[in-house]
Amino acid sequence: TQDLEHYQFVNDAGQLRQHFYVSRSNEAGNPYWTANNVRRPRISERVLGLLSLKYQITDHLFLLGRSGIDRITNNEEFLRYVDTYITADFGSYSKTFNYGLEWNSDVLLSFQKDLTENISLGLNAGANLRMAKSESVGGSGANFNVENLFALSNTAQPLPNESYAEKEQQSVYVFGEIGFYNAIFLSGSFRNDWSSTLPEENRSYSYPSVGLTAVISDLVELPTAFSFLKLRGSWAEVGNDTAPYRLSRQAIVSAGTISLSPTLPLADLKPESTTTYEAGFDARFLDDNIRLDFTYYKSNTFDQLFATNVPVASGVSSVFLNGADIQNQGFEVVLGVTPVTTSNFSWDLNANFAKNNSEVVEISDDIDVLIQGSGFLNEYRIVAGEPFGNQYSRGFQRDDNGNVLIDSQGLPIITAGKTVQVANFNPDWLMGITNTFTYKNFSLRALVDFRQGGQVSVFTEAIMAGSGILDYTAQGRDGTLVFGENVFGGESAVLVDTDGNPTQTPNNIQINAETLWNRLGGRNTPVGEAFIRDASNIRLRELSFSYSVPESMLSSLPFFRSASLSIVGRNLFFLSNKTEYFDPEAVQSVDNNAEGLNSFAPPTTRSFGVSLNLGF
Repeated sequence: TQDLEHYQFVNDAGQLRQHFYVSRSNEAGNPYWTANNVRRPRISERVLGLLSLKYQITDHLFLLGRSGIDRITNNEEFLRYVDTYITADFGSYSKTFNYGLEWNSDVLLSFQKDLTENISLGLNAGANLRMAKSESVGGSGANFNVENLFALSNTAQPLPNESYAEKEQQSVYVFGEIGFYNAIFLSGSFRNDWSSTLPEENRSYSYPSVGLTAVISDLVELPTAFSFLKLRGSWAEVGNDTAPYRLSRQAIVSAGTISLSPTLPLADLKPESTTTYEAGFDARFLDDNIRLDFTYYKSNTFDQLFATNVPVASGVSSVFLNGADIQNQGFEVVLGVTPVTTSNFSWDLNANFAKNNSEVVEISDDIDVLIQGSGFLNEYRIVAGEPFGNQYSRGFQRDDNGNVLIDSQGLPIITAGKTVQVANFNPDWLMGITNTFTYKNFSLRALVDFRQGGQVSVFTEAIMAGSGILDYTAQGRDGTLVFGENVFGGESAVLVDTDGNPTQTPNNIQINAETLWNRLGGRNTPVGEAFIRDASNIRLRELSFSYSVPESMLSSLPFFRSASLSIVGRNLFFLSNKTEYFDPEAVQSVDNNAEGLNSFAPPTTRSFGVSLNLGF
C-alpha cells in the first residue's frame, strides 16, 4: 500500500488531483485522499441544567419539584475537494447549523410511613411536562468557480435547507408500595400521557403495572444451606407515541418548488403498547458463597407504527399503518460463586446466561409480509410466524432434496430475486463470565463474553470477492474448481438437463475462480447466500487491575476517606471469532434494517484507560 500514500499530485495546469490506480472509479478512491481531502469538521456545544426544590411538609410527607434542560448546538461543515471521484468531481461544500432542546419538568408528592409495626406504606403522585424542539438551517452546493475555495458563494448553484420539529408530552402518575413484615412487598403504578404527536381522539393513553416480591427467608425457617431466598413477579403495560408530523401529509419546499411527501400519513394513529410479564427468584447459599438469580419474561408489543410500500400509481410510495404483534420471551440466569476466601485472598466467579426467542405473531389484518429495508445484498422482512430480524437475499436454486442446481457452464443457478432466507442476527444465546481475584489491596478483574449463533450478511466480502482480491479467490484460477467439491464443499450439487430440470447427476464440471466469483459476487446483484458469516465469538471484553490505598495510609490525610488507582483495557482481543476477519459487533447503526450487515464498516477499537478514584 506504499504507493497509495502518494494520494495527490499537481498536474501541468497547476491543479490538485487525486492519485489512484483506478481513476474515476465510482466504487472506490484513494483512502488517503478520503482521509485528508474529504473532511467534516464540527463544533458541538452542550448545556445541561437542573433545578430541584424539596419541601418537607411533615415527617412523612414531602413535595419535590424539578426542572431540567438539555440543549445542544452543532456547527458542521462538509468539504470535498475537486476530483473526489463521482460524488464531487468538481468539489462540493455544505454548512449546517442545528440545535436541539429538551425541557423536562415534574412535581412529586410523596408519603412514606409505617402504619403498624409490621405494615409500611409508600404512596406517590406526580405530574410531568416534557417539551422537545429541534431546528436546522444550512446550505449546500457543488461545482466550484475557484477550485477548493470552500464557500457557498463559490458554488454553481447553492441550495438552502431547513427543518423544524416540536413535540410536547404531558403526564400524570401515581405509584406506591405496601410492605408486610418487611418481607412481602406489593407495588403498583398507573400513568397517563397526552402526546401532541397523536390525533386528538387517541392522544390520551395509560399504562399500569403491578408487582409482588416476597423474601421467603425472612418469613419461614429454611434449611441452613439457604442464606437468602426471594421470589418476585410482575406485570406491566407501557405506552409509546411517535415522531411529530405523522398525522398529515407534509409539504416539502425545495429550490422554490413545493411537493408532497411520498408517504401517506395515518389520520387515526394509535399509540404503541408493550405488555410484559416477568417472574423470578434470587437465592443465596452457604453464607452467600453461592448466588443464583433466575428471571423469565414474556413481552408483546402491539400497534407498532410502520410504513409499507404501495403501487406508485396510487400517488404515494408508502403508507403508515398501526399493527403488528411482536413477541419476545426468554430467560436469564446469573450464577455467582466464591470458591476461595482467606484473610488476604479471595476469588469471585460470576456467570450470566441469557436466551431470547422472538416471533412476529401478526403484522396487520391485510399484510403478512413487511419489507423494512432493502439494499444490493439483502432485504429485511417482517414475516408473520417467523422470528424478528430475518434477512432475505438472492440464493441458490435447489431441487426438492436441497441440492444446488448447476447449469451447463458448471455455475450455480441463482434465484431471480431476494427470495431466500439467509440470515438472522439475533444470537441463540449470550453468556458472560467474570473472574475477580483480590490479594490484599490488589484486584484483578477479567470479563469474557460469549455469543453463540446469529449470522451477518457481508456486503464487503461480496464486492471484494467479485474483484478477486480475497485470499480464497486465488484457489482455482487454473480452472479446476468444481462447485460442491473443492469449493462450497458443504453443498450437494446436481446438474440440470437441457430444459432446466434437475437430474440425479452430481456436478462434475470444472470452472475457474474468475467465472465463479463474478457470478456470485460484485456490487449490483450479489448472491447473499454465498456471503453469510456465523457471528459466534468469544472475546476478552474487559481486563482491569486495581490498587486500593490502605486505610492506615489515609489516616494521616484528614480529607481523604478512600483512594484507588485502576488500569483498564476494553475489547482487547478475540479468543474465538467465526467471522474470521471482522468484528460482528461492527454495525453502521442500530436501525432495524442495519443489524447483521457488514458493509465496509470500520474496525472496532481497543481502549485503554487509567482511573483514579478519591473519596472525601
